[in-house]
Amino acid sequence: MNPLWVVLFALAVGFVVWYLGRIPRVRSTAKRVAAPEHSRPETAVSLSGGVVQMPLSEAFQYLATIAASGSLVFNSGRRSGLVEFARGRIAAAQYRRFDGLDALLALLNESQGDFQFTKTGHPAEIPQGYEVFDVIMTWMESRSEGGDRDV
Repeated sequence: MNPLWVVLFALAVGFVVWYLGRIPRVRSTAKRVAAPEHSRPETAVSLSGGVVQMPLSEAFQYLATIAASGSLVFNSGRRSGLVEFARGRIAAAQYRRFDGLDALLALLNESQGDFQFTKTGHPAEIPQGYEVFDVIMTWMESRSEGGDRDV
């Protein structure tokens, strides 16, 4: 892997953390639930917006950071997609005629549209799914190779 990509990715993550701290639409309140000390507190998450203001890559990173579980619905005209998160991992994705990683890469290439994340309870088991970091790195590599999946 090219060291320049590592530096660029580190800068991008730093920017995302700074940027997410400034977005008024993101509301997160943490409360303690009677549970063993090793478990995480429940987090109420409301995240919605437009891809122009917050690209899906940033929304995915935010949801992974807070280990959110729920559904992110994407709409752009007649196109719609669904990404299921389980404890910050992407459990499943569908967009147009694609499923899984192909759907995620197509969604990340969208430059217009709106999304809304709805929280659900954490699943008992963490599904196989995808790590958000791995998906974003794959997407960045495909873009650098000129492989935009414009569907």
